Amino acid sequence: MTARELSTIAKSLTHILPEFTIGGPLIFKTTPPGILLGLHCGQSSRDSRILRLNAFFLPLFVPTDVIHFNYGKRISSISGQWNADSPNLINDLIEAIRVEAIPFLQKVSTLTGALNYLKASVESNGQSVNPHTLEALAYTLIESGEYPSAMKVLVEQKQLLEGATVPWMIELKARAQLIEERLSESPETALAQLEAWKEETKRKLKLDKYS
Repeated sequence: MTARELSTIAKSLTHILPEFTIGGPLIFKTTPPGILLGLHCGQSSRDSRILRLNAFFLPLFVPTDVIHFNYGKRISSISGQWNADSPNLINDLIEAIRVEAIPFLQKVSTLTGALNYLKASVESNGQSVNPHTLEALAYTLIESGEYPSAMKVLVEQKQLLEGATVPWMIELKARAQLIEERLSESPETALAQLEAWKEETKRKLKLDKYS
């Protein structure tokens, strides 16, 4: 599929999500707490005529340069895959969005919903937890006013990254140290830092032009 085809498919789905904005293969909106909700139309790496549809959320107060689908779900087809050449593709996608995607997006559109998702993800992964997920959990706890719990997660994240030499891990550890210092100073200082990161993330993802 070409970028134009993916964009056309995305546009065909917008009427079921009237409050969302279209941006190429992405359908998205930002909630007041600073959570990006979205649907992304992409193609399979194995077959360019097979569509991949992901529903996801991103807490924008967690720094990122790219939109990723770490926090979300693949929207599946009854037949097992979405074929771009199927005459019923759009209708089938709309039904799947109504049944699967919208309930998921509604559930994670609030801080409480996002927090519950992140807590469950951390608990289910145990010792193999992704440090990015720990970071998102810590910052969402701060945004939710759960400061002691956030401190515990920040300590866990720093321990997980102890001795890290990979650049992205070093960056995560530095952010954890910074936000821990801000939170120790005052919750307001930590929240101000998260607000600054949120605005920076919106700029990097070029979401500010849709505000």
